[in-house]
Amino acid sequence: MSDDYLEHCVPWTGPEKDLPAGIVGMPAGIFITDLIKSVTVIDPQSETGLNVIPYENVKHDMKIINVKLNEEVIKEIDPDGRIIMLVDPDGGKHITREEWFNTPARNGNPRETDGLALWAATRIYLKARGGGVTSYNPKL
Repeated sequence: MSDDYLEHCVPWTGPEKDLPAGIVGMPAGIFITDLIKSVTVIDPQSETGLNVIPYENVKHDMKIINVKLNEEVIKEIDPDGRIIMLVDPDGGKHITREEWFNTPARNGNPRETDGLALWAATRIYLKARGGGVTSYNPKL
């Protein structure tokens, strides 16, 4: 048997299908948070309803709308876009940012999202919430 029969045993059908399961290919000592330029969060106090802040200022109750990555640093690390790879949640295949953008989402249409920025957002949330395994409490 050449195929891994467990690979698609439990299909990913929930919202996690549209989030990367991880990244590989980052140089030693460099983390995804080192590549973050800014984070856009919902801010009801601002005129536009949004605020652009450094990722270090994200608090556990903020809602992230966008993560802007430093593309110049990424280009220096990964000039042809084939070193830093995203881990597809459906089977664990390593794919490029471009491949992530074009692969099908839960609704069958191309994802059309930046998987690297999504992975950065999940790391920001983990850091803001204190990391580790905890139960989710929306009132935190």
